[in-house]
Amino acid sequence: PIAGAGWAIGRLLGLPVVMDMWENYPEALKGWASMSVTTRIFKNPAVARQVELWLMPRLDHTFVVVEEQKERLIRDGVAPERVSVVTNAVDVELFTGAAIRSDTPLDSEPDTYKLLYVGFLTIERGLDDIIRALRLLRDRLPFVRFYMAGDGTYEGRLREIVAEEGVGDMVRFTGWVPFRDIHSYILKSDLCVVPHLNNEFINTTFPNKLFQYMLMAKPSLVSDARPLARVVRECDCGFVFRSGDPADAARAILEAYDARNDASIGERGRRCVEEKYTWDHVAAELVSV
Repeated sequence: PIAGAGWAIGRLLGLPVVMDMWENYPEALKGWASMSVTTRIFKNPAVARQVELWLMPRLDHTFVVVEEQKERLIRDGVAPERVSVVTNAVDVELFTGAAIRSDTPLDSEPDTYKLLYVGFLTIERGLDDIIRALRLLRDRLPFVRFYMAGDGTYEGRLREIVAEEGVGDMVRFTGWVPFRDIHSYILKSDLCVVPHLNNEFINTTFPNKLFQYMLMAKPSLVSDARPLARVVRECDCGFVFRSGDPADAARAILEAYDARNDASIGERGRRCVEEKYTWDHVAAELVSV
């Protein structure tokens, strides 16, 4: 929202202007607007898109987090040499520096198969698919538990879905987890999930949580959103399901459970992160620009 002002000030002062573009903001607004009349009025997605089309070719440089976003900007008329991919990545020392906790909610149910999601609870996260999949798994895997470590604007609706599906005994809302404790939660889990919707918003960004899961050598369950599926298949470190299809999510969870003793899945993810997706590797592109 402030990029236009930044561009104007830069031109006034004769200074280059660089945007660090984390996500596809107009597409993000579409999801948020569906939940809020105020957003539809004051942050209209169509208006934001027109601002973006006008502004982006005028910036001196833009950083994006995935190739898919770079391709979109080039289609919009941004010169290829003015866009660089600096993906999300793990700062290993920062992420693993705190002590491991032994009092997380996951510690209280040692004999269950634990699914974990870490992050905001918002409409585009696709958490509905996992909740609805649990109902389909009740007879096969009654000891599955799904932990959602976070909070957000969609939490109320997620709680309603849990009640509608009758899986209250299988779902745990832990509330927000401090960054220093996230790796403790991941270590105690069995399968880490990123079920984000397959749409234009998600397909042009990337959640850092997937690399955090992989660094901890945990198998990942992701939707078929393009960047997520690409990384998991490239690293051969998890399972992919069709976004919007709880039955396929249930199929993937069963597949992951059947492979629960195969430590090589998580180890491949860990090696892939260490070789390509730590901040030490990724920062080179930022520095060169």
